[in-house]
Amino acid sequence: LDNGGKRVEAETELRAAMAEKPEPELDRKIRFQLSLVLQKLGKPDESASLLVPLVSSPEGEKIPPSLLAWLAEYQLNKKEFEKAIETAGLLSGKSAGDSWKQTGYCIAGHALAEQGKKAEARAELEKGAAIQGNFESRPEAMWRLGELLFEAGVLQRARECLEEAAGLASEEKLFPIRMRSYVGIARVLKAEGKHEDAAKYFMSVAVLYDDPAFVPECLYEAGRMFKQLGKPEESAKTLKELAERYPGSEWAKKE
Repeated sequence: LDNGGKRVEAETELRAAMAEKPEPELDRKIRFQLSLVLQKLGKPDESASLLVPLVSSPEGEKIPPSLLAWLAEYQLNKKEFEKAIETAGLLSGKSAGDSWKQTGYCIAGHALAEQGKKAEARAELEKGAAIQGNFESRPEAMWRLGELLFEAGVLQRARECLEEAAGLASEEKLFPIRMRSYVGIARVLKAEGKHEDAAKYFMSVAVLYDDPAFVPECLYEAGRMFKQLGKPEESAKTLKELAERYPGSEWAKKE
């Protein structure tokens, strides 16, 4: 029924099979098949609830990488970080190809960082970074690694990671990562005392994007950099732009 596109009927049959209370191995197979059908039917909560117990079972090895990635992202978005780490670990441990492994390391690193386990998060993201190739998850992995390295004071390596992330995030759907990478590069350059280069990156974010979460900070920092560089007119112009574009921002209130 599922292969024939009759997914509602497939769900009915699989639920009937579960109701017969089969022996454990067959029950796991039924639950796995039902989770696939439910995902296709747009029922993610039910699908995930069936998949979670299977991750730690012998059936876990049979879960396709694409479904493991979906489940790990789902758990991450639900802030179920321990579950996300477990699922991501199964994904990165599979021999399904480097792309999926990198995705697993990226998700695990994200979840660990959300828990405040920064050193462990960096370790997972470094494993992802060690996998060569421009895979889909690499821009995010490099951006997250760069941010964590910056927090740890490893500035040169942080800048390298952020520059790679910005270069890889060329597709429109990845523009948020490119913007965050530019902000990260600017912060690193500021920390390195390279104020002129930092100002250029801060201003590039302000010119290219209109994000109230990041652009006000960039305009403020660029204004400060220009002032320190002995460019009072550029500083005043930049800070005026901050006041006009984001008058309610905490950064506008600093001036």
